[in-house]
Amino acid sequence: MKISINKKYSFFLIFKDKVKINLTFFLIVFFFTEIHSSEIPKNKVSNFHDVLIKVNSLEKSFVDRLEIIKKEINQTFNYKRMMQFIYGRKWNKLESNQKDIISETFLNFISATYTKRFHMIDGLNFEYLESKKTDDGMILVNTNLLIPNEDSVKFKYVFINEEDDWKILDILINGTISEIATKKSEYSKIIKSEGVDGLIKKLSEKTNNLN
Repeated sequence: MKISINKKYSFFLIFKDKVKINLTFFLIVFFFTEIHSSEIPKNKVSNFHDVLIKVNSLEKSFVDRLEIIKKEINQTFNYKRMMQFIYGRKWNKLESNQKDIISETFLNFISATYTKRFHMIDGLNFEYLESKKTDDGMILVNTNLLIPNEDSVKFKYVFINEEDDWKILDILINGTISEIATKKSEYSKIIKSEGVDGLIKKLSEKTNNLN
């Protein structure tokens, strides 16, 4: 059976239109997925800041304030991955239960640190600046810590996506000072000399001293 030129031409026009529609749909989905993914870290930082501001003004015990902040940090920080970077190459030699214990100890320490730092600061506030996606798939959320009559402090939150969940891996103070790098340098000697048990003991002592 012969097909006329007009029918052939019509077929290709229809096919071309379908390709355009599918491509347009893909671009729309991709565009909104990218927007959504960048909004998640921004919203998590906003929620974290809201909790810090709230706890800052609470006239409650250290333990009560710690409980609130720890819950938020648990949801917002990838503290296990942070601890892995801090511990370094010897991390893979640790037993699973050792990794869990040191990670939980680190969570307690950073939660206590924030609880101690953010309490009764007059006029505490935060300012969102922008979010950027890096070439290696991380998202940077840039903010300012604002305290009246003091210079603003830049907090750059570094987010990674693991198991479809965006969480903080590092915080850069004033754009350059890495919290992870600072702690890695601070703990390297004790990790080398006393191993994971020594670090657990050290972090536990530091946590107790913050109370």
